[in-house]
Amino acid sequence: MIVTPQPSRGEDLSELFDPNTIVSVGGFVGAGPRFQGSREAGLWGLPYLSFRKADEPREWWSPDDALDATVLGQGRAQAGVVVDVREGRHLNDDRRLAGLPRLPVTVGLGLFGEVWPIADTLRLRAEVTQGLRAHDGLIAKLGADLVGRFGRFTLSAGPRFVLGDDAAMRLDFDVPVATTLVNPILSPYRAAAGPRSAGATAAV
Repeated sequence: MIVTPQPSRGEDLSELFDPNTIVSVGGFVGAGPRFQGSREAGLWGLPYLSFRKADEPREWWSPDDALDATVLGQGRAQAGVVVDVREGRHLNDDRRLAGLPRLPVTVGLGLFGEVWPIADTLRLRAEVTQGLRAHDGLIAKLGADLVGRFGRFTLSAGPRFVLGDDAAMRLDFDVPVATTLVNPILSPYRAAAGPRSAGATAAV
C-alpha cells in the first residue's frame, strides 16, 4: 500500500493568498444623525478589511459607500451590485418619538455606478437599493467627492442627496393619527416620494 501525504488545512488556506497580497484591517469611527430626520448627532463604527496586490494602487472609497462588488468596468468607470445597511430607529434614540413604531436595522440590495471625471481627485457615484422587506422601499443616493492625498493621509469631502419612493418615505417619516393621541407633541403627517435628505460627508 502506498500512502500519499495530504496537505494540511493551514497549507490549503495559505494557497488562497498570493505571497504579494497586502491585507489591511482596521475600522471607521464617525458621527452623523442618530436616525432619519434627527437633529442630534450620534457616533457609529464599522470594521474595515481589504485585500490588494503589492503592485496595485490603494483604492479609495468613502465610509458611507455601500458594500459593493464591481461587475462592469474598471479604473475610472465602474458598475456593479451593492449591499447597503439602513439604520433603524428606537425609542431610546429620542423620548419624543414615543408612540411611533420601532424601526429595526435592515438591508437594501441594488446597483451602483461611479465615474472619476478627474482621476484620483473627483468622483461621482450613484446607488439605488431596494429593502429586503417589500415595505422598506426604494432609495437612491447620489454623491460627489473631492479626494486629496497628503502623505499617509487621504482627505475627502462632498455633497450627498438621497431620494426615496413612497414606501421608504412613509416608513421613516409617517406620523399616524393614532400616534398623536398617545403623544400630543407630534402632528399627523403623511409622507410621499421625493427628497429624503441632503447634506455632506467628510472623511480623513
